[in-house]
Amino acid sequence: MAHSGNSPQVLNRKQYEKELARLQEELARLQEWIVHAGLRVAVLFEGRDTAGKGGVIKRISHPLRADPLEA
Repeated sequence: MAHSGNSPQVLNRKQYEKELARLQEELARLQEWIVHAGLRVAVLFEGRDTAGKGGVIKRISHPLRADPLEA
């Protein structure tokens, strides 16, 4: 999603849900590739305690399989 200037683009609810679904689908494909290739990945989220990292992690990872090696 392109935006002008240095300020982030504000998305309405419909745009947000559409973009989130697109990114979750891409992340699921990445997970499949990682499992197929036999790789291991670590993802770090940096920020203050009240920065909302937990909510972001839950929202992004919700559609992923918890243990892809057993699937």
